[in-house]
Amino acid sequence: MALLALWARLQLEITQEPTMPDAFMATLQLYLDRSAEAPLFLDLYMDEPERHIHLSERNSPALDLLLTHISRWTSFRCIANVIILETPLSLPLLEDLTLGYRGDGGDIYFCFEAAPRLRALGIDLHVSDPKEQCMPGIPQRQITFLKIAQKYREMAALQSFPDLTTLELDVHGFKFQNAPHILLAQLESFTMTLSPWNPNSSVLSLDDLLSMLTFPSLSVLNLHPELYQGQELFWSVNAFDAFILRSSCI
Repeated sequence: MALLALWARLQLEITQEPTMPDAFMATLQLYLDRSAEAPLFLDLYMDEPERHIHLSERNSPALDLLLTHISRWTSFRCIANVIILETPLSLPLLEDLTLGYRGDGGDIYFCFEAAPRLRALGIDLHVSDPKEQCMPGIPQRQITFLKIAQKYREMAALQSFPDLTTLELDVHGFKFQNAPHILLAQLESFTMTLSPWNPNSSVLSLDDLLSMLTFPSLSVLNLHPELYQGQELFWSVNAFDAFILRSSCI
């Protein structure tokens, strides 16, 4: 069984070209055959093709082959420069999904609506700018783990994930105005990376930002600025006390 799991973990770099080298396809087929019916853990990077690919042209044959085993996808991480899927997928075993899209527009989420076991969602922090209007394509109410980069003005979208127990949040571009109130009653662990509106500031105040958050089940709290910024975090005693009163942080 352990050997099957080894064959079932695939990390692939492909393009949207409608042809692939025979040796590559044979190796991919070998892995899929030897993994038998084991759950698949896929890490896929799809780069731009060398030429323009018309929408009428077929998908990458490697992607087409993976799609024939879609009922086994348990973990899927996909970073792409193009929208690679045009129709919703049926994903009965999918539990862990990470998406990143380097394109200028498009909905990368709608394909994953039919994933009844999906619990963990990551939106790649370095390549994606998730749009609130696209997120309903994800079954949000069943997500318990979320890792996401979010603009300050779009943080209200977190309310759409009421059953979160773990949140890893990268907040960037925040200014303290019109702050939405965010209540996540089930959240137990919260990690936040801060990217302030004014990167030249040497002191970063948490008072206003954290005043918008209420996590009554919280037990783990991690806060830090971006690693490349030599800033100090400031959290006043009054603001800290108020946060503790709203949350059960220990």
